Amino acid sequence: MTTKLYPWVRKISSKSFEQMARSSTRYQAALNANPEASETALNAPLTANGDADGQITVEYETKIIAAAL
Repeated sequence: MTTKLYPWVRKISSKSFEQMARSSTRYQAALNANPEASETALNAPLTANGDADGQITVEYETKIIAAAL
């Protein structure tokens, strides 16, 4: 079997990015372990990557998690 990765990009608002991050189980675990550091870590990409319209460019990469033959 051959697999290929198909990356795609979209722009989302900083609020949508924040909601997406907060729904992540990894983020929730980090937030529970260290709330102050987690908030700083979330704000860093928002500040660094937001454009003039407050949009964040998000790149996705498709991966096959499991395949049945």
